[in-house]
Amino acid sequence: MTRRLLLVSNSTLYGGEYLQHCQQNITEFFGTQVKRILFVPYALHDRDQYTKTARDKLNSLVPYMGSSAGTNVATISINTTNDMPIVYPPSLSAIGLVPFNINPHYLDPETNSRHMGVSTATPI
Repeated sequence: MTRRLLLVSNSTLYGGEYLQHCQQNITEFFGTQVKRILFVPYALHDRDQYTKTARDKLNSLVPYMGSSAGTNVATISINTTNDMPIVYPPSLSAIGLVPFNINPHYLDPETNSRHMGVSTATPI
């Protein structure tokens, strides 16, 4: 089965509207034939239930669009999330739509950027 996934790092950019920064990508990716999509924008407080519900719904649905946590849960695990649970969950497994992990909020450091993402670069 071919899967069509659009995985976005975040839902908004500073000064922009919701999904404005990727609107052209969304339009091109889904085209005019797709009438319904499953969009997973962000994590809920109950991460176990969030992952279970998303996994159950996604087993038969394509195409898929994820943003922020929606991108993170499309991978093999949530190990790259920047919002780790405050209690240890039974599993860090994700939905596994792609066979690798993504840190959706990673951005190379830019001194004057208003992006609210994260950089894992180590200062010298």
